Amino acid sequence: MSDVARSREPVSTVVEAAAAEAPNSRAPIQTWRGKQITDQIHSRSLDAAHRSWLFHRVSRQPRLRDMFSAASSLDQTLLAMKAGNEYLIVSQSEAYIASVGRDLRGCLTSELKFATANSLRELYDESLGAQQPIYARYISSLSQKHTYWECLILPVSAEERSKPVFALSYLATLSDKVDVLQILFERSLIGILAAVPIMDGRQKTDDARILTLNPKARSILQLPPNRILHTVGELLRYIRDDLKWSIAKTSSQEQTTTVEYLAPPKEEFKVAIELINQFILISITEREHEREQPQSSPFARLLGISS
Repeated sequence: MSDVARSREPVSTVVEAAAAEAPNSRAPIQTWRGKQITDQIHSRSLDAAHRSWLFHRVSRQPRLRDMFSAASSLDQTLLAMKAGNEYLIVSQSEAYIASVGRDLRGCLTSELKFATANSLRELYDESLGAQQPIYARYISSLSQKHTYWECLILPVSAEERSKPVFALSYLATLSDKVDVLQILFERSLIGILAAVPIMDGRQKTDDARILTLNPKARSILQLPPNRILHTVGELLRYIRDDLKWSIAKTSSQEQTTTVEYLAPPKEEFKVAIELINQFILISITEREHEREQPQSSPFARLLGISS
């Protein structure tokens, strides 16, 4: 419900300004359920809330008091109670009020006539119906700054033996570019390593010290949990001596060197080493992904390549 943060005007003014939108419009919201939630959550407060809900769910339906007892004053939360076919916002944390500049307590979700509110209301219904959490990311439909939010919706009940009637949302912004880039880095299907050059006495690049690598790179390289690669030179020796990859082809263009490897038994990998603003970026690609048919892309229609 962060979408009402566009201005400091009263809620009624924001609702009137949003009335031009179709009342039943829906916003594009990314959602995850079940075990996928743990892999996707970025904010520590959302992760802690999810773990707390799962802990109580082992023995009973989590209650409102269970979640509030573990809540922090810094958490951004919104509590909506089922009221017929819609929801009444009965609580909003001070941190969330400060973040969005709006006090929504006492509002019905039907009064918030914009796309994101409609989509979140449907997620409330699904969460309470399935009695399971839902994790979502979305861009505020009223924001002009493209603020990116993550939201964890938790179904909670008043009593342990009753059905959940409250949708408790924990929210956090992902508007910081660092947050967004970290998610892309950690979830990428391409192995990525970042390093800084080590110069010799003549200011020539002699090697590079590895700063970080993402989970996909560790998976492709089959690195044991306790194995640390300190330099790019050590990485290349590990590829040659431990993985037994052999070089099939090399090419260079400006600041990028590309090496194609053959790996036993019949796998192919491409390693690109690129110098970018005094950083070295290394990407490792499994060649079978490159040979996939364009029609399998989720963006086939957008790119105009679907049949």
